[in-house]
This record gives sequence, structure tokens and C-alpha cells, in this order.
Amino acid sequence: MIAVSLLQEEVSLARQMEMDIVVRDHHLPLDVLPPAVAVINPQRIDCPYPFKMLCAAGIAYKLVEAILSRQFRIRLNAPGDLWEMPILPYVFCWKRTTGLHKKLRRSSCR
Repeated sequence: MIAVSLLQEEVSLARQMEMDIVVRDHHLPLDVLPPAVAVINPQRIDCPYPFKMLCAAGIAYKLVEAILSRQFRIRLNAPGDLWEMPILPYVFCWKRTTGLHKKLRRSSCR
């Protein structure tokens, strides 16, 4: 998994080596996306996710949540279910803490 969508050449090289690449990013996407299996970025024009300003820690959390739900049928509903995971990046993140950011930060600190 790569956490930046600016790596066109690197992703192309990895694909030539038959590696499946998933790009996880939160920056404004370029006009041309890397040739990855998936490019997860809430700021993509074609992304229906409502919270466009999700930071990298939030995207990582939502990815883990989706994998657990779809692959293992595990729902993260209870307080404390992996809520501690995203707190450290929020300490260093300068994104505004609104919406899901605020919910993740508050729940992580409990």
C-alpha cells in the first residue's frame, strides 16, 4: 500500500513486477491517477464519500473498518473498537478537527 498518489513511475514499475498496489491518499488528486488496483482518496471527483477532508489517519481507519466488515463480517460499532488506532497522527495533524476527525479524536482519547 502506498500513501501518496504522486508516484506514477513507482506504481507503474511495481505493476510491471506483477505487484498489486493500493494507493491511499488525502491530497488533491492529479488529473491522471496512478495505474494502481485502487486509489482511495475522498477528494477524488468520483468519490461519493461525504467527508472530503478526511486526513490520512482517518482514511487508514476507514480502510481497516471496511476490510474487517466485508472480509470478516466484524463491525466496529462499540466504543473502543480500534478507536485508539488513529489518535497519534491527530496529535501531529494540522487538519481542522470537525466531523469524523472530531469523533475519531474524542473517542481515541477515552
